[in-house]
Amino acid sequence: MNKVKRLLDRIEALATHITEDDLNAVDSALAYAAIRVLVSDLDAINEEEHDENEFIDERLGDVEDHALSLAQLDDGNGYSPQQHYLWLMTATSTLRGKECFDVEEDDEG
Repeated sequence: MNKVKRLLDRIEALATHITEDDLNAVDSALAYAAIRVLVSDLDAINEEEHDENEFIDERLGDVEDHALSLAQLDDGNGYSPQQHYLWLMTATSTLRGKECFDVEEDDEG
């Protein structure tokens, strides 16, 4: 599960990067694309190790949706990028939990 932890850490780092004030549109879109690749890796782990757990699928979809809005590549459904950032971070926290990948933030293994 160390791989899952690293993937989630990177997603969170990229989401934080997108929120930087001086980030241009191209860098924001690249960070979003990187998040999608990492989510795809997590989806493959879900399929292989968790029998395509529907709850995990939904949370991964949340991460992608909020990253899209965070990068301002859609209208955000009327919510601010900061709100989407909070929702994305909540989704990654949930993915770390026992009901999902069971990888707590302080796990080393």
